[in-house]
Amino acid sequence: MLINARWTSLTEALGDTIPNGKIHADLLRVTSCGKEDHAKNLVFINFRAIPLIKKIFPMRIGRTEFPEIKLLTIWFGTNDSDLPSVLPAPFPIDPEVTTPTATNTEDSDSNAHTAGRAVPLDQYKANLNKMLELFLDPTSDFYLPGVRIVLLTPPPVVVSMMPKEDAATVALDHTRQYKDACLSIGQKWSRESGGKVQVLDCWKAVSEAAGGEDDDLLRPFFVDGVHLTSKAYRVLFDELMRTIKSEWDHLDPANIKPTVPVYNAETDGWKWSYEPKPAHERKG
Repeated sequence: MLINARWTSLTEALGDTIPNGKIHADLLRVTSCGKEDHAKNLVFINFRAIPLIKKIFPMRIGRTEFPEIKLLTIWFGTNDSDLPSVLPAPFPIDPEVTTPTATNTEDSDSNAHTAGRAVPLDQYKANLNKMLELFLDPTSDFYLPGVRIVLLTPPPVVVSMMPKEDAATVALDHTRQYKDACLSIGQKWSRESGGKVQVLDCWKAVSEAAGGEDDDLLRPFFVDGVHLTSKAYRVLFDELMRTIKSEWDHLDPANIKPTVPVYNAETDGWKWSYEPKPAHERKG
């Protein structure tokens, strides 16, 4: 978490272990350092995210004590797309957060696969829609009127790089279904929200950078077949910044007023370096 001199706005990153890597570290650094932001990276598994969001995000009643959230990234799908199996839970399940049950209700935010990481495709789609609804529905207690959201699809997986026991829980075409679902949901919400939501196709970005989906081509972009290398994070970070600048350039770091001067090593002094675009030329 990067905290600046003044809490006037906030960059949030929601996701599993993949967004806990370099892309969001760079995003939070770029959008936070010396700007009117502080930043947090919140790591969940999809089926646990909704109840935890309700515990962590401020309700709009009494929200004056909290910074405004301007940018939110949501990146789920890789863990969720595990093949259904009896996997051990990656960490103990808090019974107050999610209770294993085969019956889902709007309030329970749980599913029958809470013993492992796999989330059925229909539940995955419902969970993404619910997250977006929480932040974008004006009647929601967690409504964020000024927020812009980037929904990121899962990238491909390289099964041949995984240990045998892990490889048995993953299939490229199965993960592709979750990518397609995420892409479709993001595009739908983009239309319905008037552009407040954009979707970044991580699968396409990494595959195109690699030159295809063959394992040998993808290997340089993965540490273990699931988690990404710096090379892949750089590709996705560049795509993410391109999305922000093209769709909402008021969130371009160059257009965010610094709250502290920037040190200039050449002059050995501090100065304000802020030359934003005129307001009428900005998007979003």
